[in-house]
Order: sequence, then structure tokens, then C-alpha cells
Amino acid sequence: MNKIVMTDSKGTNISLKDKTYSFLEDEKRILTFKEYEGDFTFVVEEGKEANVILLLENSKVSFRYQLGKGSSLSVSALALNTESSIDISLEEKAHIDYYFSMINDQDVSIYTNIHHKASHTISNYVQHVVALKGSTVLKVDGVVPSSSKECICNQDNKIINLGTSICTILPNLLIDCFDVDATHQAFVGKFPSEEVFYLKARGIKEEDALRLLTKGFLLGKMPLSTEEKELFAPYMSKI
Repeated sequence: MNKIVMTDSKGTNISLKDKTYSFLEDEKRILTFKEYEGDFTFVVEEGKEANVILLLENSKVSFRYQLGKGSSLSVSALALNTESSIDISLEEKAHIDYYFSMINDQDVSIYTNIHHKASHTISNYVQHVVALKGSTVLKVDGVVPSSSKECICNQDNKIINLGTSICTILPNLLIDCFDVDATHQAFVGKFPSEEVFYLKARGIKEEDALRLLTKGFLLGKMPLSTEEKELFAPYMSKI
């Protein structure tokens, strides 16, 4: 199977003629990639606001995001055992919020490049992974050249290791401009023992406590409604 399914916010199927989708107006799209290998490009035209929900399963996808001047894009992605490269290009005053969460029990690498091509651009990149076994490598490059002024470039990379996975995070800020607000954080470890203890003290079994913590860790920061988060329920059941 090498399949992409795209729907609108009401669940109506939308045909794809090629591996590129352009947002010509403000809209939301939901895409499912299952056992897919290939590339896909999103283009957000100048001044438009777009929202994308991605469901990825057992795939290997190269994503490209091209944001025009003054455009904005919010991406909420939940993946299961999916390898990906992500290339984000921001024109002047473009803004992207990218939330990528994954459950992994294989050998997987996620390579991300965020290129602030012009001034007054904003990128907030949040990557949360629950690793069960295999190896997980996260590499994120935030690039701001000297010509790009007053940019914001933020990274939040975390891996919760619930098994025997070998985990690596490589967060890089490649900043050639002084007039930039750039931050990154990286964490590999377990859930805090006090959080597990708190839930167990209220009569919740440890297995169920870990499921609750995992759900909050993977989905908590995504700007989605309760109904939209239900789209991820089949993936969360894999834990």
C-alpha cells in the first residue's frame, strides 16, 4: 500500500492529483499516510492561514512546507513507526507552529530543517516521541541567515523512553543574525516518578497511569478540539 487520503474538516474526501497541495484560501485539511513511501509538498500562498492534521503509519515521507509572505500554518501530526524528513521554508512574516508526536518501536530517524529565509519569521517546533524499542534519532536544524532580522526560532524536543530504545536528540540553532530570539530544549528519559505515584495514589493502575501520561505528552500541546484528537485514538491504542 502506498496511499494518501485527504479530507476536509467535515470528513469529505478530497482528490489529490499529485504530491503537492496548495492552500489558496484559509482552510483545514486532514491527511492520512499509511505504508506510504515518497514525498509531499504543502504550499501556503501569501497571506493565507492553513491548518493541517497528519496521521502517519509505517511510512517514510519527505515533507516540504513552503510558506509565502505573511502566511501562517499550524501542523498537528501523530505518527506510528514513521521515518521522515521535514523541510520548512519561511518567507517574510511567515509563521509556522509544528507539533509532531510519534510512538515508535522500530529504528527511526526524523530530520528537520527550518529555514528562515526572510525577516520577521516565526517557527515554533514541538517534537514529542514515546519510544518503546529500536532506536530513535531526532535532528532539528533551525537556520537564520544574517539577512533575516527579528526572527523567532524555537525548538522543543523530548523523548520518553518506556522500553529499551536507544534515543538521540541533535538540536541545532544555526544563527548568523544577532537580532533573533532562538531557544531549544532537549530531554530524553522517563516520566517523573512523582507523576506516576500521584496517579497510582488515586487508585489508577500503573499501566493505566502511563497511558494517561503518554496521551497528555503526545497530544497535550496540539491546538486541537476534543473531536479532532479522537482522530488519533486508533494510534493511541497501540501503546
